[in-house]
Amino acid sequence: MFPLLALMLTLVQGAKPSIDSFAIGGITSCPKCRLERTGVITLDRDYAVRPGNVAIVGSEVVLVSDGGPNPILRFDLRTGKYLGDVGRKGRGPGEFTWPRFLTALPGDSLFVFDNNGLTFSLLAPRTYRYVRGAPVTVSRPSAAILNGTTGLLWVAASVARAQQVGYPIHLFEQDGTWIKSVGTERPLLRWNRHMTFTRRLAAGPNGTIWSIPRYGPLAIEVFDRSGHPLRKATYSAEWVPEQRQPQRQGDPPLPERPPFAVVSDSEAWILTLIPAAKWKQGIIMTNDPTHGNAAPLVGDVSKLFDTIVEVFDLVRRRVLLRVRLDEAVLHALPDGMFVVYREDIKGAPEVRLERWSVRGLP
Repeated sequence: MFPLLALMLTLVQGAKPSIDSFAIGGITSCPKCRLERTGVITLDRDYAVRPGNVAIVGSEVVLVSDGGPNPILRFDLRTGKYLGDVGRKGRGPGEFTWPRFLTALPGDSLFVFDNNGLTFSLLAPRTYRYVRGAPVTVSRPSAAILNGTTGLLWVAASVARAQQVGYPIHLFEQDGTWIKSVGTERPLLRWNRHMTFTRRLAAGPNGTIWSIPRYGPLAIEVFDRSGHPLRKATYSAEWVPEQRQPQRQGDPPLPERPPFAVVSDSEAWILTLIPAAKWKQGIIMTNDPTHGNAAPLVGDVSKLFDTIVEVFDLVRRRVLLRVRLDEAVLHALPDGMFVVYREDIKGAPEVRLERWSVRGLP
């Protein structure tokens, strides 16, 4: 086919632009770069918990525990003082049974996704009063975010319906109406792959949404505000090997990626929790009739994991910075804020917020 004719047919058919798909090189393009860390605040130790999700809303830090159905906790961003809970326990407006995902929105509103009720709520600035919300039809969500630019709800979750099958990302209106699903469709769910379809989501500039897998090989996917894929960058690292056999009791924990942060339309900060050299010190055994006489549980996650910090530049297609920390960093937030977690000798949690930056960039 002649090139001009092919171009005309493409225009007539309204074909979508191709996705910018590429592999990221493993060599850092800024060998003189270094990570600079500045402490901001340590949260009130009488109320601190190991965080599962965190947001900075105005002058407050709000977080939920990663240990299951617990309330949303509020802390003063300047002093770290505990300020109280958000909402009530229940299934009505402004009530939550398992608040799991939080997003700070423009104007200091707060988005909350309830993992049990499969509902989202939008809460007013400062008062956290219920404004509106709706249920959504999904199963086993691994991430949820309200796009502050478009007002659309994005949920990474499992579904099994004629229109939606697999573990993609689903877009909803704020009344709960499903719009479409994007990303991985109809995956073959095998034992060694099912967790690779769980995702983390983060908001980028200009209404874009970024996605990474929580487990397994890294693929950074960028979608425009309507859900059309723009970029897909793949990356291989020796600390995330291919899982060739089922996970068994006594095996080291799987590498896992906490929530990540997008700095610009090309730069993302991605953390990977990898087993520490003495990871068994972070495990406790407990009597659990549902799992036999003794079952391993995570005791001190800061002893269980080290953290690989990487700054990806999707324009240069390189890793700008790679640092290994002997700490558990559980959350990357916008504006260079990171949540570092550890436990003292008595097992009491310490949640510290730090501001990070890269020094030595050319």
